[in-house]
Amino acid sequence: MIKVISAARRHPDLLEERFKSLMRVEHAPLIAQMPNLSGYVVNFAISGVPAPWDVVVELTFPDQAAFQQALASEVGQQALTHMRELVDMGTVVSGIFEVVGDATAEPR
Repeated sequence: MIKVISAARRHPDLLEERFKSLMRVEHAPLIAQMPNLSGYVVNFAISGVPAPWDVVVELTFPDQAAFQQALASEVGQQALTHMRELVDMGTVVSGIFEVVGDATAEPR
């Protein structure tokens, strides 16, 4: 399983509450339609607490090929276009990681 983690600042034209609302009401439903998606978590920075990003998003897929298929899909492309309206693209930092367990799992 892989996890794609992306962090970004919100688009400078969006106030914090509007940004959060658009992420919840418009962007999340788009992401939820992506093929092969097995998990989606949005983490918002706490208002008033200094943070390098306004949002950190985690997308989980069975493998990297499934992620690439999701990204190339029509809904994946719609989500990317929509993301450009929500975040300052110059601040986006992303990585693809192998998921090997969680804090509740037995060590391997």
